[in-house]
Formats: sequence, structure tokens, C-alpha cells
Amino acid sequence: LARENAPLERRLRQAQKEGLIKAEYLGLQIEEAEKAQVISKAEARTLRDYNEKVLSLLGVDDFAPEELARKPQAPAPKPETPKTAKKAKKAAGKKPAKRAASRKKPASKTKTKTS
Repeated sequence: LARENAPLERRLRQAQKEGLIKAEYLGLQIEEAEKAQVISKAEARTLRDYNEKVLSLLGVDDFAPEELARKPQAPAPKPETPKTAKKAKKAAGKKPAKRAASRKKPASKTKTKTS
């Protein structure tokens, strides 16, 4: 469609340069060009259809205002100080075991029989 309507759009731009069309918006340019007899009624209808299709394609990216609003973020965790980092590391790597059980018992002295 863009290629088919390119000559008509060029005529609109040329008419704008010459001062026959004052509007910046394509929809209004089409109306002014038709009144100034730069384009025919059939060409104006074709350009309007084309303009509506382009606008509907571009309108896909429309978002509701609340979708674009910034959302509050969760507060960031407090940075760890060297002391709290060491404590957290120790707590994570520590095994819950009894101290008495982890001590090694001294080897008992056994008497060996000698003959």
C-alpha cells in the first residue's frame, strides 16, 4: 500500500511546499488537497483508507496510563557489614552438633600380655 500511495503523498508534500496545503496532519492535508483540487475525490478516499490503516497499525503500541506509571519497588536489602557477613557465613556453614560428641577420646592404655 505504501508504494501505491507514494505518488499521492509526494503530491501532497509538493502542494504543502507551494503553500496550497497548510495542515501538518495527514488527515487534514487530504481534506485541504481535495478542496484545492490537488487530488481527486477517489484519490482522497484512497489516502484516507491508507491513513486509517497506518494509524491502526501504529495504535497497537498504545498503553493505558496506569501501565506506563512507575510502580513502587520493594525496599532494597540492607548492605551487610563485615561483621554481619562473617556471622552469616559461619551460621550457614555450621553443623548443629554437640561439642562433647565431636571431641576425640584419648586412646586408652591397654595392657598387652607378654609371654
